[in-house]
Amino acid sequence: MNSPLAPPVETIHSGPAASAIGGRFLSGLEDALVVDVGGTTTDLALILGGQVTVSTEGATVGGYKDVRNRPPTLLSIALGGDSPHKPGPRDGQLAVGPERVLPLSHLSSECPEVGRRLKALARRPWAQATPDWLEYWVLLREPPSGLLKTARDEALISLLREGPQPIPDIVKNLKVLHIGQVEAGDLLRQEIVGKAGLTPTDLMHIQGTYNRWDGDAASAALESFAHNRLREPDEVRGQIGHRITEMAFHAIVTFLSGKRLAAPGSLDAERDPDMAPWFFQNSLYHSHPHLDTMFRLRWPGDRHRRARRAVSETRGRCITHRPDPA
Repeated sequence: MNSPLAPPVETIHSGPAASAIGGRFLSGLEDALVVDVGGTTTDLALILGGQVTVSTEGATVGGYKDVRNRPPTLLSIALGGDSPHKPGPRDGQLAVGPERVLPLSHLSSECPEVGRRLKALARRPWAQATPDWLEYWVLLREPPSGLLKTARDEALISLLREGPQPIPDIVKNLKVLHIGQVEAGDLLRQEIVGKAGLTPTDLMHIQGTYNRWDGDAASAALESFAHNRLREPDEVRGQIGHRITEMAFHAIVTFLSGKRLAAPGSLDAERDPDMAPWFFQNSLYHSHPHLDTMFRLRWPGDRHRRARRAVSETRGRCITHRPDPA
């Protein structure tokens, strides 16, 4: 234990670096791009010659740079199996993440009453099944003595002792107009109180690719979420899948190219006059009627010099489609 305590800066990204080494071991590849999707984040690492690539610029922590330390070159984004799905900042958009929550399928397996309430919610008219009914708060552990500073803190903990509660019930019982008035930041940060919501893990239960917890509760949650958006559940599930694909694809392109690219759907992307946002979208969905674009990843390649030089590059190609002769 004394070794990492002396220079703690050397532990930066040690977890994702270990997963990258594990990916190299499991794949048996000397050169690889490792994409590790966890519960909270997706971590990207490049393996060259059996080694994780490292930064030549040193490590920066809190605005201070340590040029003596060479941390692994990694990228982590707030996307994982426990990232919640919510309406985006504008009409029609979907947001994924960035926080981590308990999947509703997991919470329902621990508290069956949650599953019963989700199924009842799915039978409500669409206007009454608002997304805030899909966010539950749950008491993870009893707060230590002296932590609760206000009567509202006491009331929240007392309510959660009765079981997980959806946002509208918390707002009603605590007599506030909005959940932000509860001011439970310290309780959430110290993991006294946790959140649960609709996540990719729940969608995996619906698809049948993962069945550890309550798949029926996950299906009911998706049905409520979809009906509030006046969409069918399969359509919304597809939209969420597209959003996750966009986030992962964006991370891979920016990580390997070293270029900045406005996130898909962001306000920056709309203000950007450059063709990069269009190129990104068209490469993913091939939506233009006459032009096809693509990122061609030079990977996996042979181990010759040319492939090694190209390993951190992506190449874009634009092709004009000519109509077939009559």
